[in-house]
Amino acid sequence: MTATLRSTGEKQTAPDAAANLEEARPAGFSRRRAMTVCSLTLLGAAGLAACGGGDEEETTSSSGSTPSASESTESSADAGSGSGGQTIAAVSDIPEGEAASFELDGDPIIVSMPAAEQPAAFSAVCPHQGATVAVEGDQIVCPLHNSIFEKDTGAFVSGPAAGKGLTPIEVSVEGGNIVTS
Repeated sequence: MTATLRSTGEKQTAPDAAANLEEARPAGFSRRRAMTVCSLTLLGAAGLAACGGGDEEETTSSSGSTPSASESTESSADAGSGSGGQTIAAVSDIPEGEAASFELDGDPIIVSMPAAEQPAAFSAVCPHQGATVAVEGDQIVCPLHNSIFEKDTGAFVSGPAAGKGLTPIEVSVEGGNIVTS
C-alpha cells in the first residue's frame, strides 16, 4: 500500500509510514497510554470544576448590586443560625419601603421591607414563562412580557402571568438578620 503525504507530495509505503510513526513517538508512550493520560486529565479538570468555588454571579436590584444569601457578611452569617434557617441578608441591607434581589440556594428571590423589621420574600421567577423578574421602582416587572407584581407582596397586578403571583418564601428576623423560617 502506498500513501502520499499532502505536505510534500512524497510517496511512502505502509511499512515506511508505520516506521516513521514509531520513530516520532517517545519510548514507552503508546496510544493507549496517551488516551489514558488525556482521559484522566479531563476527569481531573471536571472534578476540580465541580468542587471549586469559582466566582458566583451577583444579582442586581434598583438600588445596585446585592449579594447572594451565601455571600452575606460574616456578622450576618454568624448571627442568623438560631432556628436553623438560612440567612439571606441583614435587616439593615433593605431600607423600609424598599426591595432587593438576592439568591437563595442558587435561585433568584426578592426580599422587600414593607414595614420596619417585617420582611416579605418571594421567588423572583415569573409564573408565566419562568423569567427572572426585577424590582423597578414601586413594582416588580418581568422583562419578557411585562407582567407586573406588587413590590411588597409579590401579588399579581397585570400582564400575561394570568393572576398568578410570585411564590412566597417564609422569612423572619433573627439577631438583626432576615432568615428563612
